[in-house]
Order: sequence, then structure tokens, then C-alpha cells
Amino acid sequence: MRPIFTIKVLFAICIVTVLFGCAHLPERQQAGYATNIPAYLGSSRFPAKVKYTQREITSLVEKKYHEWAGAPHRMGGNSKKGIDCSGYVNHVYVSLFELRIPRSTKTLAGIGARIDRSDLAPGDLVFFKPHSYPRHVGVYVGKGMFMHASTSKGVMLSSLDSTYWRKHYWMSRKIILPSKD
Repeated sequence: MRPIFTIKVLFAICIVTVLFGCAHLPERQQAGYATNIPAYLGSSRFPAKVKYTQREITSLVEKKYHEWAGAPHRMGGNSKKGIDCSGYVNHVYVSLFELRIPRSTKTLAGIGARIDRSDLAPGDLVFFKPHSYPRHVGVYVGKGMFMHASTSKGVMLSSLDSTYWRKHYWMSRKIILPSKD
């Protein structure tokens, strides 16, 4: 009886170790992120280069907003029937730039290069820490505006200079570097 008990205990320990180890892999390994996309997916935290000029990025981001404007908010959602802030940002980056980025706002806050608010360009990410929500993220579109999935109004444009967003602004990050204009 003793050897069977020992084997069962060892087997259980092995299973727990494997499960625990898999649960703590970096998100890009868990989700199978492509490894041929440069920069932030490797060990570096620098932005990825894309084939678009800044003017093209601006145009693409504006078109994506008009395509999704008014889509309702739904926590964990991933479609026009309902989407959350990080899901919308993820969709924008995958569909426009073919960059597979993390799905959670917390993980997004650690990729790319941190930049000053004054250095924002269309396509950059803006992060907030509102009191009612742990973290929020949107995509800068230019002229002080960003697009995001609002919990109350769905996908919309908001001003960084509005009282609410200015008060809860946390940081900005550059994920993509455009080609030369």
C-alpha cells in the first residue's frame, strides 16, 4: 500500500507543478503571440516598426473609429455587439497593424515605450486610473482626442483635456513607430 500512495502523491505533485507553471507563463507565450513581430514581443520594450507613415496611421485610426462608433461596452466582449476597452485596443492593433498585443489593460501598460503626453501621436495608447474602474486604455487619434470603449457610451471619442480624463490620466505608451513620412 505504501508504494502506491507514494506514486499517487508524486503524480499529484507533478500535475500541480505543470499546471502552476503553465498558468504563470508570460501572456505572449500563453496566447501564442507571433514571434516575428519585432521589439515589444521579445525581451525589448521598444516599439515595433510598421510600414505606414504617420499620416497613414492617422487615417487608419480615424476610419477604425467611424467603423466602431457606438458599439456598446461589454466587459470581456470582443465584437460590435459588445467590447471592453482593452478588447477594442487589441482589435485596432490586430486589424490595422497586424500586431498581436496583450488583451488586458494591465499587461498593455507594460509594453512599448513610455512617452510624455506632449509627445502623443495617432496610434499611441493612453492610460487612465479612474476611481470607479481599476484601469482604462484608449488609442490617441490626434488633436487631443482618443477613442475608447466607454462603460457608459460604448466606443466613442473623448478629449484628454476634459475634466474627468485629465484628472484620471496615468500615462501614454508608444507601441508602433511609423516609417518615415
